[in-house]
Amino acid sequence: MPSPVAQSAEVQSAPLEKLTVPPPSNEEIPVSPKIEKLVTEISQLNLIEVSELSGLLKKRLNLPRCPSIPSGFCCGPCS
Repeated sequence: MPSPVAQSAEVQSAPLEKLTVPPPSNEEIPVSPKIEKLVTEISQLNLIEVSELSGLLKKRLNLPRCPSIPSGFCCGPCS
């Protein structure tokens, strides 16, 4: 049975995955035409349509229903 030191050396000798450096935040990241079209269409929806879209996506993606605003959150001065 190899010692813990030998096991550690085996793990360290595994090939490392090459990482890519993300572009600076002030540069535009290229987006596929499909995504660009979706963003354009979604940005033209009214609030009721956005709510319907959100509900349908949650249902299709089987996401849990949870409030988007934490309970006890207050937007303005409370009387």
